[in-house]
Amino acid sequence: MSETHLNNKIPDSVVAMASYNLYRRDRDYNADTRKNGGIAVYLRQNLEVICVIRETEFEMISIILILPTGHKMLVIGAYHPPRFSYDETDFLNRIVEVVDDFLDINPNGLVLFGGDINHLN
Repeated sequence: MSETHLNNKIPDSVVAMASYNLYRRDRDYNADTRKNGGIAVYLRQNLEVICVIRETEFEMISIILILPTGHKMLVIGAYHPPRFSYDETDFLNRIVEVVDDFLDINPNGLVLFGGDINHLN
């Protein structure tokens, strides 16, 4: 999981990795003039992805998958820029909401959170 600096003009094929599927949530440069940003997650192709949520308000992507062991896992990739235009509490609340919703349905599920979280209080 990483901040990507990608946009809709850069196809997946440019950043593709063998044996991995790429899941992106690019920054909307039409609505946001800041450079950089966005988030990407690479997952091995043998993992069964059952749900992908690309947030519209935040640079965050959530992926629910089934591990080879049969366990379900929630993977969240997020980028919180140093200068942000939203209420920081809303960002944190959304993360908690996604995790809580997943664990309510999958109490034995696993959660992996990563990304680039700048100056988060």
